[in-house]
Amino acid sequence: MKKLFLTFALIIIYFFGGAQTSPLCVNAAQICPAGNMSFPASVDQTAETGPNYGCLGSQPNPSWFYFQIDVSGDLVINMIQVDSTDTGVDVDFICWGPFSSPTTPCTDSVSLQSSAVDCSYSTDFMEVLDVYGAQSGEYYLVMVTNFANIPATVEFSIDTISTATLSCSQNCVTNAFSNSPVCDGASLQLNSTSHLGGGIYTWSGPDGFTSNIQNPSIIAVNSLSEGFYYVTYTQDTTCNYTDSIYVDVQMCTSVSELNWSEKIEIYPNPYQNELKIELADLKDQKIGIQIFNLTGQRVYQKNMEMDRNSMIILKDLPMIPGVYFLSIDTKNGSIVKKIVKQ
Repeated sequence: MKKLFLTFALIIIYFFGGAQTSPLCVNAAQICPAGNMSFPASVDQTAETGPNYGCLGSQPNPSWFYFQIDVSGDLVINMIQVDSTDTGVDVDFICWGPFSSPTTPCTDSVSLQSSAVDCSYSTDFMEVLDVYGAQSGEYYLVMVTNFANIPATVEFSIDTISTATLSCSQNCVTNAFSNSPVCDGASLQLNSTSHLGGGIYTWSGPDGFTSNIQNPSIIAVNSLSEGFYYVTYTQDTTCNYTDSIYVDVQMCTSVSELNWSEKIEIYPNPYQNELKIELADLKDQKIGIQIFNLTGQRVYQKNMEMDRNSMIILKDLPMIPGVYFLSIDTKNGSIVKKIVKQ
């Protein structure tokens, strides 16, 4: 929501100690008055597919954030975006919520479709985000764009008219993410959730891979690079979380061979009793479905031949609640997606 004149005093807390942003929802950075309130804007990035971006006519160079409500009430967050000379840079945003987690909405197919609470798309470098009636414990996700695609800083502040306050409690949930599937010889980018505090990230994976970087990369992968990659975030004995992601390495003659995977939709995710798989442009061919648990053990397998129907419905899968990996094998290659059984 736009306000042309900000007549209220602002509580602005700047923090420049290594704050990071990500163009991915699952790696959203936390907005916290006792820590991060100033972040570098994204450049040369594109928005991920999936969310309903509401009023945003375009979504160039997105940066994702989240905040949690501490004291219930109405919340007003002011934001400005400026370059290195403090000249204003066009900023737009959309905010979704409320949620019970800052990461789960990023991985299902419905949470970011119809839950927008505020949105603004104009040429201003100042924006005002309003959340009315926010309740303690709720999470909200915010995506901010950098239309000019130049180095800039986006700064948040809590307006003094706010009756709600933000929590700065540590959220230890850590999600692994990657650019899989990748072609043999291409670069693999591994990503994980950003956190406040001085925690340690520890990665391990196939072919003896290890790293202590939050978002490591492998310059040129090969067949030995395929498999499960694990990341553990540790801050103290009460904050220790591990997640994993399966990386698929394929032999490609062109990048277009990977584009078919973008047409596969799996929903709802998380699911309870029924999982649907839409396989556009994969009719009249044989496919294989496999599901693995976090240890790599196969818990489900089914081969089938697709006809005119491009929809697969899996019912009564033999799994207990938890995180699994769904592998879909076709003549175009294989793709692995993370699914959650509730």
